[in-house]
Amino acid sequence: MVYPKNDEDINRFQLAVVLSANGLTLVGTLRKNKPFIPNEFLPSRQRHVHSAVFGFQKDITLVSHMPKQGKAVILFSTMHHDKAVDLEQMGKPEINLYYNKTKGGVDSLDQLVHAYMSKRQTVRWPLSYFFNLLDVAGVASFVIWTLQNPLWKENKKHKRRLFLEEMSEQLVIPQIQRRVGAGRVHKSVLLSAELCGVTAPASAPVPAQQEEEETGKKKRCVLCGKKKDRKSKQTCNECKRPVCNEHSQAKRICMECQ
Repeated sequence: MVYPKNDEDINRFQLAVVLSANGLTLVGTLRKNKPFIPNEFLPSRQRHVHSAVFGFQKDITLVSHMPKQGKAVILFSTMHHDKAVDLEQMGKPEINLYYNKTKGGVDSLDQLVHAYMSKRQTVRWPLSYFFNLLDVAGVASFVIWTLQNPLWKENKKHKRRLFLEEMSEQLVIPQIQRRVGAGRVHKSVLLSAELCGVTAPASAPVPAQQEEEETGKKKRCVLCGKKKDRKSKQTCNECKRPVCNEHSQAKRICMECQ
């Protein structure tokens, strides 16, 4: 077997070597257009149907099986290291049978990921990779959770959807609490936080000197608008926004708060 020469093929080829060094095996298929595959492994009319050609190098086994004339299935494995074939299965190699038996895991994972996806249309490949990472992590975490808690919502049909909702809330709520407690926040943000069950903490009292400095400055009335440009020193006692005499009551409360 010829060792790959370009960077793409080297990375693909060495992936099996790196995984094997860390105690992990790899079984998969290869496309026939890879330059490091010898010509003897490619489909040809000289090869017999149901024949198999094996190649060995270091800890990797390469096999080419001919299921029918003019077609070859090429597989590689770091788990199998012999020329074992099953004569009852028309001479299929053990690598091919093992791959057909276990390849359904990838299809099942893809099916679970597509049921509840976080992917969005984007032209940036790192973002697309990140979305796929979130989806796969969601499936893996759900499997671990159900194995450790087999009685969790056992009567529910959409347990994975409920799990993703609860997990998302637990990840987001700390960030909402941090944002709400950071300081002055828009009213719409506070309303959204209350819908998630997060209430804003009581604000600390403003020192008297600072309050006098803030109220001593003239600011535009929030109800007059920019056209009138009417500025005033007084503020509403409820919302603390600057208001003019026309838009405030006797108790220095603006018309909106009234």
